[in-house]
Amino acid sequence: MSNSLVLSFSSKLKSITDILSSQFRAKMRRKNEEMKKAIQRGLKDLADHSQKDLLADLLETYYMEHVKKTNEVDDYFYEQLIFAFEHGDNARMENLFERVIEFTRNQNKELSRLLALRYQQQQKYALAYGYSGELDLFIARTQLDLIVRCENFDGARKIKKHFAREQTPLLNYTDMLQELIQIGDFALFKETKDKYDSQIDRDPTFLNGLMKLLNGFFGGN
Repeated sequence: MSNSLVLSFSSKLKSITDILSSQFRAKMRRKNEEMKKAIQRGLKDLADHSQKDLLADLLETYYMEHVKKTNEVDDYFYEQLIFAFEHGDNARMENLFERVIEFTRNQNKELSRLLALRYQQQQKYALAYGYSGELDLFIARTQLDLIVRCENFDGARKIKKHFAREQTPLLNYTDMLQELIQIGDFALFKETKDKYDSQIDRDPTFLNGLMKLLNGFFGGN
């Protein structure tokens, strides 16, 4: 066979292979999308019927049989994981969150934040600290929560005293915040917030808590 024929044959074979490969990938993408839609519907149906364990079973199966084997840790998976965290069995979903955080090396910080908040609400402060990522932010959020929910200024100070290892700009702000609330100085409250915006903006939930505090103590001025 001449060189020209060999080259022509090789070129045609490559074209056929590329087409088949492209068709195969397209077919697999369609199957993958169908599977994802089915899982999303299944999770919603189970949540609607309060089937917490079955919901955890479904997501656990998807994680073990697909995500870990294909390493497809995408936005879709995180969305379903957070949905299941809210609607599935608490203990099982906390365990799955911990495993995903370890598997992904804490790639999605929102998982750590949600898990830390859950443990904080359960008063499992050591676990909450372990998943908070940034200790001063965890302390500041906890302080703010205590003040907003029950005006527990003493508890807020104790949280800082127990957990803080160093005085950071954010903890400086929460110290001043408590004083400003107690003396009722809104103008100074606003001025201080403006100076610490870079710290406050580190976490949207902290800012939301601050807005609740503003409405509660300063009438939403």
